[in-house]
Amino acid sequence: NKIEKLYVDYSYSKNSLYDLGERIIRSNNQTPILLDEHYRSHEDIISFSNQYFYENNLKVKTSPSNLIESEVTPSGILWIDVKGKVIYPGHSCYNSEEVKEITHVLKKLVDNNMKNCSFGVVTFFREQKERIFDKVNSSKELKEINVSVGTVHAFQGDEKDIMILSTVVSQGVSDRTLNWIKGTTQLLNVAVTRGKSSLIVVGD
Repeated sequence: NKIEKLYVDYSYSKNSLYDLGERIIRSNNQTPILLDEHYRSHEDIISFSNQYFYENNLKVKTSPSNLIESEVTPSGILWIDVKGKVIYPGHSCYNSEEVKEITHVLKKLVDNNMKNCSFGVVTFFREQKERIFDKVNSSKELKEINVSVGTVHAFQGDEKDIMILSTVVSQGVSDRTLNWIKGTTQLLNVAVTRGKSSLIVVGD
């Protein structure tokens, strides 16, 4: 019916306020203005988005003095390879091995005297977010640090010193999930650009 069609057309997972604004501007035969100077993220982090989403039109002006670095997480992008398994208890999914690894990484950061940093853990999946959130809040060491756990939508407009991205994708992932991820490039762009100093990607 018409309501279902409207839901698909205007669902937040398919559209953003930016998408709506761009459509309105273009429908009036005008071109959106790109804010092409970037001051938030380490050059390695924003370079990915610059290449894949902005056609290399961004000018990176992040000051190195605003970034932090440690032995645990050098500035830039760090990949942590985790062989996990994707579980579907309902419409969403989770990966327990990634939950364990993320908790381990956060504890290492705390042990490395980085309690004063801001941390974020972002994922595309509500089930994964819930499990990471529960694990963090049940840990005495992690309850006292400045860490936010959420889906990509919760982090739009936000930033953290150190950002951890939990991809979840591994053995057992469905074709439907993979196709959904491929169609959410705007969400991927948000997910990878919230970190200022470090982006830690946990995936298979």
